[in-house]
Amino acid sequence: MSRFALLRCAAGFQRSVPIPIPQFQAAGCRPTRQVTGAPAWVLQTAFGGTAVLAASVASWRAPVQKRRLSTARCVRNEGPPQARCWLVVLDFDCTIMVEHLWARYRDAPLAKVHIQDDTFVDLAALRRFVASVRAGGHNVAVASFGRRDVIDKGLRVALGEEHQVVITTPADFGCPEGSGLLGNKNRQLAGLCDRFQATPDRILLVDDDAHNVEAALKAGFSALHAPAGLTGVMLGAAAMKLGLELDSPGFGESHAPFGDCLLCRPCIDCSNSNNSNNDSNSYSYNRSHYSDNGNNNNHSHDDDS
Repeated sequence: MSRFALLRCAAGFQRSVPIPIPQFQAAGCRPTRQVTGAPAWVLQTAFGGTAVLAASVASWRAPVQKRRLSTARCVRNEGPPQARCWLVVLDFDCTIMVEHLWARYRDAPLAKVHIQDDTFVDLAALRRFVASVRAGGHNVAVASFGRRDVIDKGLRVALGEEHQVVITTPADFGCPEGSGLLGNKNRQLAGLCDRFQATPDRILLVDDDAHNVEAALKAGFSALHAPAGLTGVMLGAAAMKLGLELDSPGFGESHAPFGDCLLCRPCIDCSNSNNSNNDSNSYSYNRSHYSDNGNNNNHSHDDDS
C-alpha cells in the first residue's frame, strides 16, 4: 500500500478516535463536537521512522489543541485574570433569604408567599453587592432546588421588576422543583457555564449547604460556604474573591462569628466547628446584626393574584 493510500486511511480513521477534554468533562461540560486525531501507528507506517513520527504527531497536536478550546462549550478566556469575567451563583433559601421558603410554602399559590424586607439575610448589603458585581463587568445568577416563581418574586423585591438575574432550578433538568434529585448544584453550574460561556474556575458558588460547596470544588468550580447566609461579611468575602472594592458599608466587618475562613476557599470544617457548639445562636446573631443597622422596615411585597 502506498504512503498516499495510508494517509487517506488515516484521514478516514481519525473521525472515530476521540480526544477527551478532561478539565471540562470533570465540571459537567461537554465539547460541542468530537475532536479527533490520527492513530499513531498509521503515522508511523506512512512517514517511516520514529523521528518523523514525533514531528508528525506534533503537527497534528497543534491544530487539535486549538480545536479543543474552540469547540468546548465552556470557552476558556486566555486574557489576563483580572480582565476575565466572573459569574457569581447564589443559592436562594437560607442564603439570600433568612428562611427556607420552599419548606414553608411548598406548592402554595404565589400570592400566599409573603416576602418582606426582613425575609432577606441583609437586603441592603445584597443590593450593594449585586451593583458592585455588575459595575465590575461580572454577572449574577441564582441556582436553587426551589420554585422559580418564588425566587423571581424575591429577586423582584430585592432588585426591581427587571432584575435580569438568570435562575436555574431542577425543572431545567426534568426534575420537580423542590426536589433534591440533582444531588448537588453541579449540573446547574455546568448549565450556567454553557449559557454564559464561562470556564468552571470563573464561576463562584455561594451556598449555605456544605455538601453543595464540596461537590462544586471537586468539580473545579470556585465556591464559598455561607452557613449563615449572605451577611455583609460573607458578601465582602465574595467581593474580595472577585477583586472588587470593599469600601461600601457592611462589607468585610471583622466581627462575624466564623472568622478568617471566609477570605479564602471555604474551610468547611472550621466553619462547621465554629457553629457546631451553638449553631442556632450564631445563625440568629448574623440575621439580627446585619439587617440595616438593626432597623427592619418589614415592608410586605405580596402579589394580589
